[in-house]
Amino acid sequence: MKQLFWLWSFFLLACEDSISTEGLKNITQEEISINNYCALGASTASMGWQREVAKNLNAKNYKNYAIGGTRWTHTALSVVDYSANASENPHNKIMTNQLARLLKDKQELAYEPDVITIMCGLNDAATGPRILGSFEETLPFNLAQIQINEWTNEAQYKKIRETVFGATRYVVEQLKLNFPNAKIVILTVQQVDNGTYNNENATFVNNVLKNIANRYDCNVIDVFNESGIVVVKDVPTIYLQADRLHPSAEGEKLLTKYVTEKLRQLLN
Repeated sequence: MKQLFWLWSFFLLACEDSISTEGLKNITQEEISINNYCALGASTASMGWQREVAKNLNAKNYKNYAIGGTRWTHTALSVVDYSANASENPHNKIMTNQLARLLKDKQELAYEPDVITIMCGLNDAATGPRILGSFEETLPFNLAQIQINEWTNEAQYKKIRETVFGATRYVVEQLKLNFPNAKIVILTVQQVDNGTYNNENATFVNNVLKNIANRYDCNVIDVFNESGIVVVKDVPTIYLQADRLHPSAEGEKLLTKYVTEKLRQLLN
């Protein structure tokens, strides 16, 4: 009888712990509610996994401005491009054009994102460290004085086109200026192994992104080091497609879970 009593007591305690833990999880998830979730970036950011992240966070509206092939740095042939699908001209697949489309929606549709995620840099990484620039040497002008309608001014436009530091400073400054209440989150690029697209060059760009995030008080989600996508040269991985560059279905599942949890922590 005594043994039965202790077994029953243990059962009650176990149930109580289970119920209270589950209750806390439900409360945490219900507290997070986002109106507008906005994604900027390149091919990895444009994949469907961020839509799943938005669903996980109860976002009412998900907008994806990300386009495959996008980079931070400009070329001499880059021009302002407001096209919703972006021009087929690869010179126009730049982050400032995604910013232009976002600001156009702000002006015309009164669009105000609550969360802005930015994931771009692999296309810059392939060029190596020579196009990084530095925080101090780029943009010797007042960013706040340059408005969207001045981007067609060739003299102003060329000042921001050549380095990752210059382009990221411009985009982040404009986001902070135009969306002061938004949570701006920079995602580092994931690990890769595709010739010039490699972990060493990706690290060069990721260091710039972390530097910019720190200086402008943005949040960082370190996909490269923390997501679980680990890529070793010439070693098979289930997390990348055959090109060893883009996430596979398994890689997208991992990104969805990781970014969801990191954003949940930031939003709480």
